[in-house]
Amino acid sequence: MDSLGKGKAIYLNFKMRAYLKPNYRELKRLEGLSYFTHYLKLGNTEKATADQALTAQHTLLAAVLKQAGKEVKITARNADGTFLISKLARYRNEGASLLGFLACSNGGDAEITLDREYHVRDILADRSLGYTDKISVRLKAGQDLPGPIYFVTHARLYSLMPVKLDDLVLEAPEAVRVGDDVQFTLTIPGKLTGTTTVYFTVYGPDDRRLRHYDQALFVRYGGTPKKGTIKLALNDEPGSWKIVARDMLSGVRTHRRFSLAP
Repeated sequence: MDSLGKGKAIYLNFKMRAYLKPNYRELKRLEGLSYFTHYLKLGNTEKATADQALTAQHTLLAAVLKQAGKEVKITARNADGTFLISKLARYRNEGASLLGFLACSNGGDAEITLDREYHVRDILADRSLGYTDKISVRLKAGQDLPGPIYFVTHARLYSLMPVKLDDLVLEAPEAVRVGDDVQFTLTIPGKLTGTTTVYFTVYGPDDRRLRHYDQALFVRYGGTPKKGTIKLALNDEPGSWKIVARDMLSGVRTHRRFSLAP
């Protein structure tokens, strides 16, 4: 390591080109990588496996970022404490945020460690994981393929909420006639900030879901009202109808019924 202007230069005895697009053949050809894995006590001096080689590069990059004051705050590790070959991407949305997770694994248990405790929800599985700073993951085994080895076997999208959302306020008319427009307003009260997606589903008589009326709207947290419209058809069946609103980040739902008259 040497000074370079206001920064520092780090000299390597191997190339990093396989870090973003790793495969076994590329990793095995990297000069000096066997020595590097031995230096970090990650493998044998003379022969490093591809997994050890990629772990060595990950460790090196983490050390470089730490030198620059950019220490990794969210990590994914196997049950034995080793780094999990994966990608984590965080998307900040003011108060709330999203965490994308892609893993390449032959199966087993893993754990994602967050930078603090959040109300965590697995969006794809539609379930709450509670208030925690750790996410336990059961990884599925992938199929062995020739050539590039790192293929996705596990994909998840988590919402990280600093405070728990308790309620949605949905306002709609109590009665309308066939062919009318149903004007509704949704408000999300509380101190949480940011924008979320709220998905609306409509159910006709006998609670039959009418998918052609489904719609999604961007709604601000913090009490900003959002207006929407459902354009009913002239041949819709009269009776008791229901609008269901679901916040996609928190999973909180609410509904409102209205009467449809001929």
